[in-house]
Amino acid sequence: MGKVTKRPMMGVIDLAVKNNAHTKAFDFIADACRGRTGRVLEVGCASGYFGVALKQYGHEVWGVEASSQVATVARRRLDHVYVGTIEEFLASRASREVAFDFIVFGDVLEHLVHPTRVLRACVALLKPAGRVVASIPNVAHLAVRLMLMEGRWEYSQLGLLDHTHLRFFTRASLLEMFAEADLVVTHLDAVRLPVDSVGIAVNPRLLQHVASLLSDAEQDVFQYVLMAHKASRVEATRRNARFLPDKARHVLCLLPIVEWSLGDIRIRHPLEKWQQMHGGVFRIRHVYDFPQEDLQWADAVILQREADLYVLELLKKLQQLGKCVIFDIDDLLTDVPPFLSVYTHCRRVKPYLEQALRMVDAITVPTQRLQEKMTAYNPHVYIVPNCAAMMPVPAQHYDTDNNLVTLVVASSDTVRVDFIVPALRRLMDDPEIHLRLVGIGPPGAFLTDAGLAVTCYDNMPYDQFHVFLASLDNAIGIIPLDDSVFSACKSAIKFIDYALTGIPAVCSAVPPYSDVVEHGVTGILVTNAVDAWYAAVKRLAHTTTARQKLAAAAQEYCRISCGLDRAADGWNEVFTTVKSGQGEPVSVPALQRQLRLRKLRAVIAKHGTRPAAYRKAFRILVQQGPQGLRARLARE
Repeated sequence: MGKVTKRPMMGVIDLAVKNNAHTKAFDFIADACRGRTGRVLEVGCASGYFGVALKQYGHEVWGVEASSQVATVARRRLDHVYVGTIEEFLASRASREVAFDFIVFGDVLEHLVHPTRVLRACVALLKPAGRVVASIPNVAHLAVRLMLMEGRWEYSQLGLLDHTHLRFFTRASLLEMFAEADLVVTHLDAVRLPVDSVGIAVNPRLLQHVASLLSDAEQDVFQYVLMAHKASRVEATRRNARFLPDKARHVLCLLPIVEWSLGDIRIRHPLEKWQQMHGGVFRIRHVYDFPQEDLQWADAVILQREADLYVLELLKKLQQLGKCVIFDIDDLLTDVPPFLSVYTHCRRVKPYLEQALRMVDAITVPTQRLQEKMTAYNPHVYIVPNCAAMMPVPAQHYDTDNNLVTLVVASSDTVRVDFIVPALRRLMDDPEIHLRLVGIGPPGAFLTDAGLAVTCYDNMPYDQFHVFLASLDNAIGIIPLDDSVFSACKSAIKFIDYALTGIPAVCSAVPPYSDVVEHGVTGILVTNAVDAWYAAVKRLAHTTTARQKLAAAAQEYCRISCGLDRAADGWNEVFTTVKSGQGEPVSVPALQRQLRLRKLRAVIAKHGTRPAAYRKAFRILVQQGPQGLRARLARE
């Protein structure tokens, strides 16, 4: 997000911009609705541009707007608009005739003389399960702090110190206000902007000297965005306290790659939701390059997938520091099939990985089958399911002049797609249907080499992947999977990706897809036979209504069962249950000796039956002595 701009009076909402209060508020409402629609009251609706986004989702939207000129525009766009202040609306007859599922305050509360009183009055307008959604500027932004250090307090036409602001809030004071209004905060998020993007002039020398002294996580928060529901004052006070900075649990995530799709699926996106719902704070760093002070800061440390001697040394250090250590593993990496590109690497690091799994305090996995496999190494194995967020505007399905349908095959690794090549070739040659084939990641290259006409795309960041899928109207997801123990331990994340972006899927009738897909209702399950794949895809490509029904049912299923809140709650259970000291202590030097001995046995097993190997060993012993022979064995 760029520099602060004046609130648009006639604008539109770009829900693809995530670091934005409107998007976060919209997502809160969408998550709470679970696919249902409701009645929304937007306080300070301006021209109705945010309400339009809500109406497109199916909501009935009421607005309150003090400016009669702007309200005239809003009336053409929203269902009902009251011209006046929120206080006047609350005192009017109109407010006593209707109840709301959501009441939205988008940068409004700071403009009110008595915001707590208004919030408390609005609670009476909510349905029993109704929510308040609000965005509020943070007066503790670093730019304001620096300005105060110079003895300045300068209002402006907009932004943090808008000249019409009557009240100013920090994280703690807004949580207190909502508790006093009998509202429990269920979600709290933040729009973050650097100092040079908030419209406040600061002394660069002061910034240079002071910024490094501040360690709190609030200094770049421009706005807080929250959702709350009504409760007793006692309950609201108790539960809102979990979002206070001194109550937050600190989680350090040390990943083999900081920016990658697997990290987004398993760590970043679930912990962002966990942070919203449970008030924790997390940092993501590279496992081989991170500030050592992060270890002191952390209450819990998450490692992911990779293990080597460095990781074992790190685990030993974390054990000595008394940190709670969790190892997240998404695949059966202790038994990798040869066709995967990581096969050789996984075989090489397997001894380190197995030892790391024993040393940590807990293991997190996405599926029950993988949980059962991991208990061979550690009794503390928790399921944190793979989940994803729904796209606000998913792909659509409709009749066109040429009835072109896109088949999508995607994977971040070299999964087996060879057994669907004959079916795809028949489909592409079939004159009764009009298809194009899109391959994302390694499957695209494989299908091209097999002689198919494929539009290929490299692997892309996870968020971009979802946006891309949602742009593919009239598409079908193709999800082939072999029937192996390794594949059965996977999650159905590809089906979830397609479902939440509006794309129906045809999947191999093997676990995990046979576990979650209801055949003919939420997706199509087929045996890994050419005729079965050909018939299923052709039938779906032929019928627009079938694609629409499958896409809608899959979307609804995943919205209810695979939302990020489930993953967030899973991580919260791990953080609140797992204790440090549960892992198996290990002597790293002893492990090194064990690994060297294992390698030596492998060399002997490989060469020990060959007379030439003995002659060669004797020659090295004569020429270089025992030390030279040991060095050669080590190289082997």
